[in-house]
Amino acid sequence: MRLKQLCFSLLIITLLFVNTMQICASDNADLAKWAIGRARSSLVDAYKSVLDAEKAGADVTSLTKRLTNAGSNLTNSYLLYEVESYDVAVALADNCYEVGEKVKAEAEVLKATASTIAMVLFWFQIFCYIGALVIIVFASVLGWQVFEKRYYRKILGMKPEAS
Repeated sequence: MRLKQLCFSLLIITLLFVNTMQICASDNADLAKWAIGRARSSLVDAYKSVLDAEKAGADVTSLTKRLTNAGSNLTNSYLLYEVESYDVAVALADNCYEVGEKVKAEAEVLKATASTIAMVLFWFQIFCYIGALVIIVFASVLGWQVFEKRYYRKILGMKPEAS
């Protein structure tokens, strides 16, 4: 009788343990899926920010390399999720998320810097064009005055004088 109770208790404990493991595995799977989704959206936003920074004229070579590495880690995270290695998948996804957020922030700074430099360069060119125009007008007026004086001197030198 006692052996039956012991075997029955052991069976119940084993079933509860297996059930608890499935629940924990399910929680880990959900956590991994959430982390991978968060990392994916972070990388997409970072790629968009880098593209905007590049359109503004910033040098985004280093950011692109970092995003490529993060994308590779995200792919590995997907693969690890598929083979049910959830803890490593979460770690890689979290790393991708952090890289994506850092790259996004740096891309925004580069975009702002490139926009400021472009605006300064635009106004510098405008002032250079105005300065060149002023110099051309000034040189034209000065040249005309010199030409006019020489012309009048030459004409007056050709005037017949009565003796």
